[in-house]
Amino acid sequence: MSKPNIFFRSFSWGLFSELFSFFFGIIGIIVLSIYASENDFAIGALILALISFSNLLSQAGFGQAIIGKQDTSSEFLDTIFISSSVLCMFFYLMITVNIDLISGFYEDSLIVAQLLPFVSLGIFLINFESLYLFIFQKKLQIREMNVLKVFKSFVTLSFLIFFILLDQILYAIIFPGIISSFFSILFSVFITKYFPKLKFNYLLLKKSLNFGISSFFSNIFNFISNNILFVIGINYFQNTFIGGFAFANRINDYYSRFTFGPLTSFIFPILRNLRETDQYKKIILGFTEIQIILFLPIALFFVSNVEYLMEELYGNKWTNALLPLKVFFVIAIFKTLSIPSNSILYAHEKPEISAFISFLRALLFSFFFILIINSEINFNFLIITYGVIDILLTLIYKFFSMKIIKLSIFDYLKIFLNNPSIVILSLFYFIFTLIFAVNNYSILASIIIILFFYLFNLKRIRLFFNKPIYSLSNPK
Repeated sequence: MSKPNIFFRSFSWGLFSELFSFFFGIIGIIVLSIYASENDFAIGALILALISFSNLLSQAGFGQAIIGKQDTSSEFLDTIFISSSVLCMFFYLMITVNIDLISGFYEDSLIVAQLLPFVSLGIFLINFESLYLFIFQKKLQIREMNVLKVFKSFVTLSFLIFFILLDQILYAIIFPGIISSFFSILFSVFITKYFPKLKFNYLLLKKSLNFGISSFFSNIFNFISNNILFVIGINYFQNTFIGGFAFANRINDYYSRFTFGPLTSFIFPILRNLRETDQYKKIILGFTEIQIILFLPIALFFVSNVEYLMEELYGNKWTNALLPLKVFFVIAIFKTLSIPSNSILYAHEKPEISAFISFLRALLFSFFFILIINSEINFNFLIITYGVIDILLTLIYKFFSMKIIKLSIFDYLKIFLNNPSIVILSLFYFIFTLIFAVNNYSILASIIIILFFYLFNLKRIRLFFNKPIYSLSNPK
């Protein structure tokens, strides 16, 4: 990959893959929303959360260690794969042996008990797929990684439709992503020409543990924050509320991957290579400005119009998803305005800070969750609390990352001083939503304003993506 255009090429491939993945994903979510009920989404979210938790435990932060450490030898990768495989087997056995105990905790115990033995096999598939993706990121094989994402999205949609045609709606929610992971692994083996061997080096594993353990705990705490509603809340709130939140969460997942995915997929390894150079701060500020230009209009649009769009598409079917969607898009605004904090922390090998902030997030949300389920406060208050905590932690992330790179708040504010169109757009949306009712004409007017905003900033976008990055080396 030529150095002067690494940002543009990486972003172009990322945008290409996320655009198609978003397209396939939206088709899937629309089809599911027609045939599936809120109860289906609630049970599906619960089962996938249990598998996701086991998957996080079995990964043990090894993926982040692949990117964070300089060693990319076959022996190191073999050691990571073997260690992860042993953990996968352990947690798979733990689930299958204790299925009655796990399923007995839930009202829909029979369904959970029937599906868990099959879904648990996904621990191996999702784990190996994730490790291959980290290899792609480490080697900056952006094109291959994004072609893989498109391929997986297509396979996922195909199996989703297949299960719906068989009238297996719950299977359509749970299994397509797991099955597509199998095909994703085959694709990765073919592209990387790497297949794990039975080699293990304890010294190499020990070197990755400091980086990996911090990442591991960070992932665990994030899991608690993101899935406590599905794993525990399903016994305290109606499935209609949990299902609505799960539906909104899936839409938010596709939105986040489409907007933040193309940039965040390559920024961490690039920052890691550039952190000792004079252009480091300029790259971060430039990246942040481009992130704001590209994604702030989209987040503002959905915050203003999501309720109207959902009612037009689904009528009254998904009313329980409206508040979670609004909260997710408000969070997206704050994340859009933030510098790439998590990537900066990992680029400076400070995963323990990320783990601490994730712990704080999990602690706060768990505290309020327990407080709310033991009181008469309703589900909507819990969702709003979730949003406030997420925004607070986003600001804390920003504070730590700015401190590490010695970036002042005045340096950050220069983004808005040098580009007043960002402030004008935000004020326009604020005033526009207060004065005018949302309808087809107001949505059309919003889209036209956003297009003019993009045209006005087109030169800035082109300058950033064509900026030469001569000090960047392509890791092997």
